[in-house]
Amino acid sequence: MREHRTDKNVSDRNSSAATLAAEGETSWTRIAIAGALILASGSVAFLCATTLDKLILGFGTRLPWAYITILSTLLRTLLLLSVFIVGARSLGISFKESWGNARGWRTGAALVAGISGMFLISYATSAIYFASQASEKVPSAVFGMSYIQRNALFGWLTTANDFSFALGTLMIGPFIEELTGCGLIYLALKKKVRIPAAVLIYSVFFALMHYGVNTFAPLFSGKYGFFASPPLWAFSWFFLRGIVLSASYEFGGTLAVPILIHYFWNITGYYFAWSLPG
Repeated sequence: MREHRTDKNVSDRNSSAATLAAEGETSWTRIAIAGALILASGSVAFLCATTLDKLILGFGTRLPWAYITILSTLLRTLLLLSVFIVGARSLGISFKESWGNARGWRTGAALVAGISGMFLISYATSAIYFASQASEKVPSAVFGMSYIQRNALFGWLTTANDFSFALGTLMIGPFIEELTGCGLIYLALKKKVRIPAAVLIYSVFFALMHYGVNTFAPLFSGKYGFFASPPLWAFSWFFLRGIVLSASYEFGGTLAVPILIHYFWNITGYYFAWSLPG
């Protein structure tokens, strides 16, 4: 009996130690550090790319802007992958946990609902924009929007500039941003707070990740149009998109859902645009 109690006490102590270790793995400090590294990755990558350009310029050669953008995109991708690998280990999250598992009809429903949510947010964003441009067209902006083609389909195959943009925005961005966003930061937040709070906090981070990618490059602000900050009100629309993506991930159970929704958002936003009739 005494040996049984001793074994039980040891087991309880081990369990308590494991619990404390798990809590330490998801500390707010570690989450904040991972988030800050993700936010800064774009600016760090661009700084490295432009520094290389200046070094090469010393030999009398200047990199075309498209190549600087491509190099920056690839560097940012490597940085984000590194942040995910190190951050996941630090926060006690595995890739399998990040990717999750499909939940049958719930996964399909989450995908459809998420795409519909992005569709409505894009509609509302354009409606408000056009209404602000011409107040007399508010009824048209709200009820008569049309979807028109803005860029040629697969036009990114024709020019280096279009390809450099499409490489990050249409091909790599959605996957790597959702892997480090929903697959790391959101899951870490879930270990600290309830799901609704995690969704809201993550959506603020998502907005900063898309809006703040420019504000983290003050050295280049104004010199390169690529770093022109969007208007302040755009923060709210990024926030709403963050809610859609994290909620669809939570309900759908797999990272494939927010990744596909993000692809839909980026591709339709690049190739098409809302327009007022007439």
